[in-house]
Amino acid sequence: MAVVTKDQIMTVLGNFVQNVLPGLVVVQAQINRVPEPADSDFVVLNMIGINRLSTNLDVLDYANDEKDVTTSSTVRVQMDVHGPNSAANSATIVALFRDEYAYDFFYAANPSIAPLHADDAMQTPFENDQTQVEFRWIIDATLECTSEIAVPQLSADELSAGLIPVNTTYPAA
Repeated sequence: MAVVTKDQIMTVLGNFVQNVLPGLVVVQAQINRVPEPADSDFVVLNMIGINRLSTNLDVLDYANDEKDVTTSSTVRVQMDVHGPNSAANSATIVALFRDEYAYDFFYAANPSIAPLHADDAMQTPFENDQTQVEFRWIIDATLECTSEIAVPQLSADELSAGLIPVNTTYPAA
């Protein structure tokens, strides 16, 4: 296991959406010079927040002089579901994201990423580059990401203990 990256999160989430709605185009937001997809129905993914979920769990690996640091975070992704079928597509995504189907899908794709919940979809009009209003439903999805980082850790497998005469080794000044 390693640090979960934005690309891994967006890839598994995009693959999930395409799995539950085959043929639906999924793109990532905030990428320069990428036009809106030509298909009338599509989804735009935008990572909007990362919050720590737990205190680090440290496990010492004495054989390799390493410490494995495991941390969990929640990652929020806004899914903008566009097009004339956006209401039905949003309902499908939310229903299956909240089902064990999503957990199984994510676990098979990357065991370090798990779906937590998705808020109910909200209808919010979108004005495109031709000043035309499009149907858009927004879903706020939350995932849990578990990362593990290995760092060097000094350790000892032997200890020598003995007595020293304090008064002569450390005389009073």
